[in-house]
Amino acid sequence: MLSRGHDRGDFADAFLWAVGQLGASAYHMRLPAPWSASGAWAVGDSKLAANPLAVEALKAVDMVVDLTFLLFSPEQFAIQAYSGWIPSCPQPAAGSRQPAACLAGGLLSAAQAEVMSSAAR
Repeated sequence: MLSRGHDRGDFADAFLWAVGQLGASAYHMRLPAPWSASGAWAVGDSKLAANPLAVEALKAVDMVVDLTFLLFSPEQFAIQAYSGWIPSCPQPAAGSRQPAACLAGGLLSAAQAEVMSSAAR
């Protein structure tokens, strides 16, 4: 899991729980919160570029669940070249009642199906 500050902590917890249910191991890398108090996120601006050791660590894993919105950043492409799959998991639409645990379980079930499908080929 890759998150920033205290944003999407419930998602990170749900994904970690779901990974454990699958018998896999995971860790949560939490980047510092953004300096701006505006609450707006800039696409691809996670400040991950300032931490090359973190980028290297993320290159070494099988999958990075992106809760920071790395979309189209140089770091996303660098990690993807090694890790393969980086699902981006933004907040559900306003008014959605779907709990984060269901989202986590669904995503990991899709990932598990993809791995099994690839192995069968």
